Amino acid sequence: MQPPLFKLEAFFEEFEFRPNMYVLGSSDAQTLSVGELLEMSEEPLGLEDILLEYQDAKGDESLRTAVAEMYKTATVTKENVLITTGASEAIFLALHALLNPGDDAMVCRPVFQSVPEVARMAGAKLRFYDYVEQDDFRPDVAAVLAAINGESPPRMLFINTPHNPTGRALDEATLNALLGQAQAARVAVVVNEMYSGVWLPPTQPVPSALTLNPGAIVIAGLSKVFGLAGLRIGWIIGPSEFIQICKGLRYYTSLCPPAILQKLGEIAVRNSEKILERTRRVVGLNYETALQWLRAHERFFGWIAPDAGQVMLIRLKSDTDTDSFARELATKVNVLLIPCTTCFDMSKGYLRLGLGGEPSRFSEGLTLLGDSLDTVLAAK
Repeated sequence: MQPPLFKLEAFFEEFEFRPNMYVLGSSDAQTLSVGELLEMSEEPLGLEDILLEYQDAKGDESLRTAVAEMYKTATVTKENVLITTGASEAIFLALHALLNPGDDAMVCRPVFQSVPEVARMAGAKLRFYDYVEQDDFRPDVAAVLAAINGESPPRMLFINTPHNPTGRALDEATLNALLGQAQAARVAVVVNEMYSGVWLPPTQPVPSALTLNPGAIVIAGLSKVFGLAGLRIGWIIGPSEFIQICKGLRYYTSLCPPAILQKLGEIAVRNSEKILERTRRVVGLNYETALQWLRAHERFFGWIAPDAGQVMLIRLKSDTDTDSFARELATKVNVLLIPCTTCFDMSKGYLRLGLGGEPSRFSEGLTLLGDSLDTVLAAK
């Protein structure tokens, strides 16, 4: 099956790497350099001693151990962890391991495009539950529970919390209820936790689904809140039998991440709190900057206050085509926002603003955006 164009990735490819682009729509945190990462290591990495050979298809044992220990629960060991080449491979493997032709997959909407497309590739039929615009994009949990407890529950439920692109997060009681009722109905639950670890007041931190229910399957990695997208290190955590199935499928994809990147990834995982504290500080600063800027430009924009993660939704108040507005900004002003109408199939007017970038450049980009709004909107 030939999947459709991945619209978000195509949009980034078109604009992200143009000279001096202010990338304000990215969903990852401020990036660390190799030097900054190596400074966190308690002992020299010894790059010259790393053999550039094939690695275990499940991932380096030390890295899998470090990932398991990060979750601080006795139900997760290295045998429950599969290291992947980013979260994209994790999504591909997990959904193909769970779904057979004709199965029902219940997926949130809006969602990262690979989730429904990979489910379709596996032959599954899609059932959506919505983040409801009229309720400030809170998820329709009642619809999920009705499906789980109905006469024909789905084979799989996909949860993204904190959610991209709305910034919404399920509270602990709601997540626990979904996991428990899904388990009782024999519905497999995949929880994308790529944005977990950054919580915006007054939201209370929510533990990993793995600590609430050992039957959950979790996808996470170093690309988003860790700011290490270039390492391409992600992981799947789940029951050991499920991990074995994913490993078998992995023989047909990347086979294993590079040895050097896994060693660098282990340093990041073992220093996760230090890195996450940095991200929380940056996101907090940028969120305050964004709120001040949005209040100063209320005649142009509305916004949805996020609960967690490092993205938020802003909304054009004018009757302007969102995609052409974003393209005009990127082309003429060198400011990149993500048009959610195009990249997430959302209603007209919504754009994704990323809160994880370097604060001074984030502020400069917003200033440049503000100075150009009258001109860009007049051209539309």
